[in-house]
Amino acid sequence: MASTRTEGTHTGVTQEAFKAQYRSPGGATIEVPVEAGIACIRLDDPQGGRWVLNDDAYVNRTMGSFYGSEAEHYGVPVPEKHVGQIEPVAAPAARRGMRM
Repeated sequence: MASTRTEGTHTGVTQEAFKAQYRSPGGATIEVPVEAGIACIRLDDPQGGRWVLNDDAYVNRTMGSFYGSEAEHYGVPVPEKHVGQIEPVAAPAARRGMRM
């Protein structure tokens, strides 16, 4: 079964370099060096939402193909304090009640 990427509500950019951490499905804690200027997206969920990296090429280049693929699927979390240039994502026409 193919997965569908979750739609984001806002986009942003990392404002400074930092080390992001996430827990892989196998339980290992993975540390990712994140540079300033990397695209992020806010994913809303019932727990309030979270920011994740939104640059798959950067993730794969930084983490390698195995962890990069895992990170693309689960998302590398970005603390909101590191995100700037925040812009709302325009709703698709179908959600705004417009005919396509």
